[in-house]
Amino acid sequence: MSEPAGRPVPVPPDEYVKTLPHHTVFACLYVRDERDHPIQLRSVYGARAWQLPGGNMEHGEDPWIAARREAVEETGLKHFMELEPVLLLTVYRHPEGLWPMPTVGFVFDGGRLTAGRLDAMRLNPDEHSTWEVHDWSGWERLMPPLGFARLRSIEAARTGRGPRFLVTGPPDRREDPTG
Repeated sequence: MSEPAGRPVPVPPDEYVKTLPHHTVFACLYVRDERDHPIQLRSVYGARAWQLPGGNMEHGEDPWIAARREAVEETGLKHFMELEPVLLLTVYRHPEGLWPMPTVGFVFDGGRLTAGRLDAMRLNPDEHSTWEVHDWSGWERLMPPLGFARLRSIEAARTGRGPRFLVTGPPDRREDPTG
């Protein structure tokens, strides 16, 4: 059976997906102490950035499963598995610096940790060297401007005062989709 004249021949899915952009995808938990001060982990890699508990998704995972799995692996706190999903922010980062791919991220509410849970935290030393809790002025002093702006965007989304979608990266890469 032949295709009608003028009608495109469908591309098989395994060929079509090769034409699509490739991205890395991460998922993380925005965790706070009992005073709602953000808790972050200090990476042992590269610039030793402050990070939320989380990481890249593995094959077959959805973002919520990845966020909880990574948070448990990185902190040793199994209670994260009991949380219900509350998506705070979706992040899209254009490629920049040495990272050649766009990144899509999902930030979920990880809730509050009591002092007892904070004391029970056991970091994976292959990934993080320490954890800290600071108020907003403390995090602003410790973080680069873009990282701090992202953290503030997460808190604004959590409290209903900010975006639920955040795009970062070179502005020259953004185009008007209406042409």
